[in-house]
Formats: sequence, C-alpha cells, structure tokens
Amino acid sequence: SWVNLTSNLNVTDIIINDNKIYATTNGGVIILDQENETFNSLDFNDDIYPLDLKSIYIDSNKNILLGSNGPVPSIQLLDSSYQTINTVLLNGIGGITQIDQIIEFNNNIYAVGKGTEFDIFIEFRFDEDKSLYYQTVINNLPLQNISVIYDIDKENGVGGDELFITTDKGIIQGTIIQNEVKWSVYTTAD
Repeated sequence: SWVNLTSNLNVTDIIINDNKIYATTNGGVIILDQENETFNSLDFNDDIYPLDLKSIYIDSNKNILLGSNGPVPSIQLLDSSYQTINTVLLNGIGGITQIDQIIEFNNNIYAVGKGTEFDIFIEFRFDEDKSLYYQTVINNLPLQNISVIYDIDKENGVGGDELFITTDKGIIQGTIIQNEVKWSVYTTAD
C-alpha cells in the first residue's frame, strides 16, 4: 500500500503561541513545543486535507485555522488538541486558488483568497456548534478595482480594535462601530 510522502521542507507561514511554534508547509503542519522540547507533525494521517498549506492562525478560542495552498482552496479548523472540527471548501469562489492570510476580527474570521486574476477578502463566521462557515466575499470596501491584497493586520487600540488591509490601491481601515465593521480609506496609493 502507498504511504503518504510529503515534504515539510518548505515553510509557508509561522505563528508562535503558548511556547509552541506552528509552521505550515507544503506537507502539513509542524509543531515545535519549546517547553517540552518535542517536535510533531500533522499530515494526512491526522486528517489534514488539503495537505499543501499556505497560512496558519490561532484564534481567541485556541482553534487552529489552516489556509490551503491548493489544489482546493479551503480553511480547515482544528481544536487545540489538533482534532479536525470542520473544513470549509471554497471551490468556485472568485477564482481563488489559495488562502494566503487569516485573521480574527470582531469575533469573525477574515481571509485573503489569492486568485489567478485578483485577490478577494472573505468573511467567515462560527455557527452554534462552533464550526466555521463561509459568510461572504466583502465587496463593500471603499477602494475599487483592487487586484492585489498584500497584507492584513489588526491593532488593539485604546478606542477599540482596528483592521488594516494593504492593497495595490491603498490602505483600508476597518473599525467596529455598534458591533459592525465600518470600512474607510486610510490612505490611497500614488
């Protein structure tokens, strides 16, 4: 019988949480526990699919979100014990081929979907069973004709959390007002 032969040589993203270093690779996830001096990997045998991963994020509930690099664009949700909760497949949504970045903002999950023609900004939510589901592609950003989303990051400011999206058209700022995200142009590209 065939054995899964994958490569953890190419690290695609990294995050540090609770003295553990998590890295996504083209062959799954590698986990270095600095405190216990152990090294583990997650792959097909641990129900990781797709295995070619592009991004990783750990949310406020200690869930691990894995963004795929293909062949199927998806986000896989694991609990803190590395058990799969669910996988959200994104076939046919905006022509995306991979999930490049993931972030939590206003109790929802946002991701950058890289496409063959343009990138899209996607919102996900949790249902009552704490499973992740696709909500929508965010189309109401104040800058139009965005081709590339370079980065997303949030700032925990005194006045509340703010989300920043850097694009080829400029920087967009998301602010929470009355429990909803309001988008504004922070700066435009020259």
